[in-house]
Amino acid sequence: MQSKFIQWIIFGSYIFLGSLNAEAFVSANFLLFGPSVDTVTVERLEILSKLKTDHGIQAVTTVYIPIFDDDKGQYARTRDILNQFAFDIITTTPMSGDKDITSLDEEIGRAGVQFLKERILITKKLGSKVLTGALLFPELKGLSEKSIRPIDKNGKQIEPPALTLLVNQRLRAAVSRMQEVADFAAKHDITVVNEYINHWEICGGNTMSSAIAFALEVNRPNFGILSDISHEVLQGKGPLIYAGELQFAKNAGLPIYLQISEPGRGDIVNSWIPFDQLFGIVQALNIVDKTHPLDIEIFDVLGLNPTLMQLTRDPFVDPMQVLIDGIQYTHQRYESVPETFKNIPSQALAKASDHIAEERKIVYLTPP
Repeated sequence: MQSKFIQWIIFGSYIFLGSLNAEAFVSANFLLFGPSVDTVTVERLEILSKLKTDHGIQAVTTVYIPIFDDDKGQYARTRDILNQFAFDIITTTPMSGDKDITSLDEEIGRAGVQFLKERILITKKLGSKVLTGALLFPELKGLSEKSIRPIDKNGKQIEPPALTLLVNQRLRAAVSRMQEVADFAAKHDITVVNEYINHWEICGGNTMSSAIAFALEVNRPNFGILSDISHEVLQGKGPLIYAGELQFAKNAGLPIYLQISEPGRGDIVNSWIPFDQLFGIVQALNIVDKTHPLDIEIFDVLGLNPTLMQLTRDPFVDPMQVLIDGIQYTHQRYESVPETFKNIPSQALAKASDHIAEERKIVYLTPP
């Protein structure tokens, strides 16, 4: 159990910031918060529970709990630990190749649906009302291989344009399955949030416009999107389109969750993140609050699957301090955004709407 936690991500932290005042809603996600490492869990939760902002406000109010395996009592024990603190809880899960909601193999696709239903029940057991994760294209090919792109019957890697056609086909197959998952989640008062991931991790459904288009097709009030700014910095369409996409998603009533992560998976303080521009957009749209948080994510390379993340730098000497520094710095930057940045250009929504409409037309409205 513990090895699976260590292989995924050692350190991830999520910060929730209120948009109406200086109070921050902060969440921390350490995969060492797993049920098999109770001592470490309590120690770090105690540190986070005592952390204050520069204004003396409670800095961390929420923790992300990663869930991986079938519940065999470990999550009840985790809940007992969490009950010692006043944190809210959000859960997060990866998918796996043999339980893939996008698979064209009906058996694997149904296994993906069941997988997510089980995660929803664990989410409820932990006292959370939100389940997040990269829920589309978790492994188009096994992560133990050099490539994560799918292979054809001859063992060769599938390339565009054939790859694009395959991805679109899998997205269409996933819609009805995700509707079933969202309906199941709704019965348990759970919101399901899909994180789109581009760059090295996956090769489909990997833009904000594609994530929004998919959410529109699913068309459930409890199904939303999580956007990681590191992917936008690396391969996004720029701040104008991004602002419009966020505005479009808000207008459509989609649950929106935002994540701040350094593009190189390093520390937040020394990064290329355009804080004023990003936080200006976020504050102008007023989309961040305790229910729809802003997440800060910090990775430590130790134990990560190198094929998945492709990190080559050394581990942080003191990841906990990197986390704390990132929390304080993000608080400061969010609070100090100049008024001139707190606006959405008038043409942003129209341009983003065009991108989303084109995405829906190509993937969902054009006969294969």
